[in-house]
Amino acid sequence: MKALGGVLLLLVLAHAAAFVSTEPYYNNDETRHVMTGVFVRDLLLDRPSPGKLRGYAETYYLQYPALGLLVWPPAFYVFEGLLFLVLGDGYLVARLLVGLFTVLACVYLFLLVRRTHGRGTAFLATLIFGLSPQVFVFSDRVMLEMPALSWTLMTAYHFHRFLEEQSKRDLFLCCAAMALTALTRFDAVFLAPLLLLWLVAARRLALLKRPAVWVGLACAAVVVAPVWCLTVREFGSAHAQTATSSPVLAPESLLYYPARLSRQMGWAALLPMAVGFLRAISKERRALSCPYLALFAAVAVTFTLIAEKQERHVIYWTPALAVFVADGCLTIGQFLVRHRHPPPSRIATMIVAALVIAGMAVQSWRESRNYVRGYEEAAEYVVANNNATPVCLFDGFLNGGFIYHVRRHDPQRRLWVLRGDKLLYAVLTEPIIAQEQFATDQAKVLELLFQFDPELIVVEEPLVYHRYEDTPGAQLLRQTLKDHPERFERVKVIPIDSNHVSFRGHELHVYRSLRRNPNREDIREIKVLGLGRAVRPGDKR
Repeated sequence: MKALGGVLLLLVLAHAAAFVSTEPYYNNDETRHVMTGVFVRDLLLDRPSPGKLRGYAETYYLQYPALGLLVWPPAFYVFEGLLFLVLGDGYLVARLLVGLFTVLACVYLFLLVRRTHGRGTAFLATLIFGLSPQVFVFSDRVMLEMPALSWTLMTAYHFHRFLEEQSKRDLFLCCAAMALTALTRFDAVFLAPLLLLWLVAARRLALLKRPAVWVGLACAAVVVAPVWCLTVREFGSAHAQTATSSPVLAPESLLYYPARLSRQMGWAALLPMAVGFLRAISKERRALSCPYLALFAAVAVTFTLIAEKQERHVIYWTPALAVFVADGCLTIGQFLVRHRHPPPSRIATMIVAALVIAGMAVQSWRESRNYVRGYEEAAEYVVANNNATPVCLFDGFLNGGFIYHVRRHDPQRRLWVLRGDKLLYAVLTEPIIAQEQFATDQAKVLELLFQFDPELIVVEEPLVYHRYEDTPGAQLLRQTLKDHPERFERVKVIPIDSNHVSFRGHELHVYRSLRRNPNREDIREIKVLGLGRAVRPGDKR
């Protein structure tokens, strides 16, 4: 296992060299993944009775409206919450957890490729996989892609062993890994075509006649079904709207993911990847390349048919692409010295691989070093200075980051955080999908702010990502704050420190509401468009 230890050491050193201090920000989803782990930690500490779990969760959401419950399955949050219990609820701890999942993914990829292609190709493919731009970025972001990918590779490895050795242990571990994938991301639907294509290509469909196979699948389904059924019942319409929000068979949809291979694997990998793919589909290599061809095809078909297009969705085909690149490097090296002895061939292969890896590493380094800072400073200021009422308000794209920092710096859980996009308006994922206005003029904004009486109000200025014309409710709030200096005093301006183009030039403006409401109303409900209903407080105990 020295080769595996060596490649893991190289990848750890590469990530350590590229480490940059930042706050959670990626796609705003990252802030939800961190905050939901904090929720699980608090749940484990508070230990509400089983009959009051729903009430506890809904009350918690009213206080900290930035959770990923029902939007994503819960498995990652359980691991995260447990680690938060041991090491604290810092963002760095969550990044460490994702790093451990990345190590797990690399281990399973190495073991799988070693069985199909040998140790040398396994070493090279794992190194290429770990240094590819997409994997390099997501191994340091608290997102669900790397945890789900690690369970996917565990599924593939034990499925391959089961096909070769017919071991019930491998069948059990394969089904367990499938269940964990499905309990981490709903993307796990691609596992069905993956395993079916694999069986067809390997000419092993007869295995489906074995009772043990169906028992294993049934056990996985029993574990997964309650979570998925609850999500369909409570949040299914939102997922359906996202998945069908654009035509899937338009040319731009069909070409979306192939056109982004250079961003996912790096420009330097494209030629050897093409060579490796052609070699994989050749008659003499097709059998040993079966796992990777099936993975590539299943991911391509599944995610092309889903309307929401984001290049991170197809991170699951990255292991297959890494194998194609590694095999392509070997093929090119052999071609360059085809009339010479093996030693020069190995040297040529090493030179080709080194050039490809260097090109990938440069691109990965450049794309992985984005940072965003400033939301924690705003949260600390609010926790220290919001004393007249137990309520503050935040309006902006990165609301989850602010809420996470408020919770972290307020261990007594004194403050409740209102969101402008819950109190004054509502948005479903993106304004273009669905939105609703609760306040249509300044008078209504003033009325709602007085009704719930947040002492400090924090707004992004201007709003990050969304244009004001896309979210008129956000524009109305900011204009109201500016037009009524007798009601709202701007007490602090915090520049957002970032090298990310979407955050440059943005600030966080903190306003103090000068008029108190002696009969302030508590937060009674939050309308959630994805649920199609309002969330109301329950009994936390």
